[in-house]
Amino acid sequence: MCIILFLISILIIWPILLPINSINGIDKTFQGKSRGLDRFSFGNVSPKHTNRYWAHLVLAYLFVIITCYLIYYELKHFIQIRQTYLCSPQHRSTTSATTILITTVPDEYLDIDKLKDLFSIYPGGVKNVWINSKGLAYKYVSFEKRPKHRLPLFSWFISLPLIGKKVDTIDWCISELKKLNPEILEQQKHPERFKRMNSVFIQFNEQISAHLACQNILHHNALHMTPKYLHISPKDIIWDNLQLKWWDRLIRAIAVVISIAALVIFFAFPVAFVGSLSNVISLSKKFSWLEFLGDLSKPVSGLITGLLPSVLLAIIMIAVPIIMRFAAEFKGLPTQTDVELTVQNMYFSFLVVQVFLVVTISSGIAAVIASIINNPQNTPKLLAQNLPRASNFFFSYILLQGLSIASGELLQVITLIVFYIFGKLMDNTPRKLWSRFTTLRILGWGTTFPRFTNLSVIAITYSIIAPLIMIFVVIAFILFYATYLYNFLYVFDFPVDTGGLAFPKSLYQMMTGIYLLEVCLTGLFFLARDDQNHFATKVQGILMVILIIFTAFYQFMLQKSFNPLIKFLPLTSKHQNNNQNYYGKLFGLYYFNGEIENTNCESSTLDILSSRERFGNSDNSSDFNMNSKKLSTEEREKIVSSLFKHKALQAKVPVIWLPCDELGIAEDEMKRMPDEVLVSTDFAKVDNKGKLCFESNPPDWDPYSNL
Repeated sequence: MCIILFLISILIIWPILLPINSINGIDKTFQGKSRGLDRFSFGNVSPKHTNRYWAHLVLAYLFVIITCYLIYYELKHFIQIRQTYLCSPQHRSTTSATTILITTVPDEYLDIDKLKDLFSIYPGGVKNVWINSKGLAYKYVSFEKRPKHRLPLFSWFISLPLIGKKVDTIDWCISELKKLNPEILEQQKHPERFKRMNSVFIQFNEQISAHLACQNILHHNALHMTPKYLHISPKDIIWDNLQLKWWDRLIRAIAVVISIAALVIFFAFPVAFVGSLSNVISLSKKFSWLEFLGDLSKPVSGLITGLLPSVLLAIIMIAVPIIMRFAAEFKGLPTQTDVELTVQNMYFSFLVVQVFLVVTISSGIAAVIASIINNPQNTPKLLAQNLPRASNFFFSYILLQGLSIASGELLQVITLIVFYIFGKLMDNTPRKLWSRFTTLRILGWGTTFPRFTNLSVIAITYSIIAPLIMIFVVIAFILFYATYLYNFLYVFDFPVDTGGLAFPKSLYQMMTGIYLLEVCLTGLFFLARDDQNHFATKVQGILMVILIIFTAFYQFMLQKSFNPLIKFLPLTSKHQNNNQNYYGKLFGLYYFNGEIENTNCESSTLDILSSRERFGNSDNSSDFNMNSKKLSTEEREKIVSSLFKHKALQAKVPVIWLPCDELGIAEDEMKRMPDEVLVSTDFAKVDNKGKLCFESNPPDWDPYSNL
């Protein structure tokens, strides 16, 4: 969308504004002659030609109309794709399509029969109900070569050096597994012994029932049985956040808001310093203690004012996504999807304030601060002429982002270092090595979208003020498109499936750029003066205020019309099969008959069934036929019935995966293991050079874990 928007705008705006801004611009009697790219900006229009600002006004109206239409078109197109996907047999056959999560459930409704009776009014009725319980945490034990460690003084305390009994780690872990495995299996048989959380999962027989239930008020008391969440996947759940009370969520939300506000304020100082670097040469002429910067060669001064601020700003921003993702999880959100969408909101707001507003203000004011001190009566004129020049920083910033992000994502330097260097040092077990080779890089939607949305906001804001910025953003987005198209197909994995909800959020956030454009132009029109020092563009400023009002009304109607369709399915979706097939072919969505194919090939070297038979077919493992061509309805239902149990209640007995070796050490270790500890040497070995390798999946790997 951004590429199309700015290419169209270049064809319309450039032939008009570039000559208007550059021809007969500011002369030496007005704060020095504009040079370089400044000649093509709003601030270069001479006070003798203030009538030229009518062109800026008309083009601003036209640009806003085009942008609003494209946002409307993209939202409409997105809703068609999303509803086609939600109504497809492929999605409807998943448990997440018919399952909802309800939080803050009162104690009197923590009963399966009561919940089934409450939700029986919906079409098809209730299929499954899971009442969440606090399970036991199971500690994964890694087996290394005869390590030693000290036991803590108390079971709830941590181990300390030089304090406590020193034991052989392998022998101690074996004894602990022998003791804990039967205990865990026994407690998993009695989930009623655990304290119940105040949240439940409800699976309906009909998909539309899940959407209807999430739109209804479920309880007569405020803040009870709310909020409700659709499209819940077992791997998407943050189990620790399912037991929070409504007041606990409220306190956490307030704490997060205060923390993020403090973060924004704290980062404003280094970001303002970075923004002032873009005008440090002009400051050196006004302040004696900066005079040495004026003696630098042109290439060096160009690096300081152009490249250095962009690089420093990128470095400062590295830690922000990590902090915000932690804050979103602390807020008490129950799914990773909601965490990503919350991070998207927070990170975008942070980038707009820090990368755009703080840099623009600090850069523009830094260029004229000395002149304002000496001639305060000329402040409006100086600001109107110099604030547009802050766009020079964003020229280099956008180009740097386009080149660095695209090249970095394709080369993946960090991934290469971790894989080839840290992998050799840290992958000392077959399972770690297998994970390294089979785990793809994860893309965080909450921190990916805001970076590009912020660039589009910057470009939209400066599209009329400094039209040259549009060619830089077009180049950057072409590089982004080529890079991420390749990475989406071959590099990234998406364990968190938002169902596309990050995209409309990004479109709404682009409206911020329209408002900033309108506000900036309004201010510049009211600040602009003619050669008689009169405010000559008050009418243009008033018309921009009217445009702001119309834009706000447009966004209100847009969200009111589209928001329900973005989140929920309409009742007519059950009668849109023909349209679904049409859009499915149009958008590349292919359906299957609803039966799940077995992911194991006949020629596969991994035989999970034989492994489980050899391991005694433990009580908490599935006993259906894994070698069947297709998964029967009964077998599927058996898996589904345990999908939304607490992870501790459905965890299987882990199999210790040892690599076989020529010396027979692994076989000897297997003989030493008690019956309660499962161990295998299948498909992993240590060669004669001491190199660890694997031939297939771990013996306890379950291909149906993603149902």
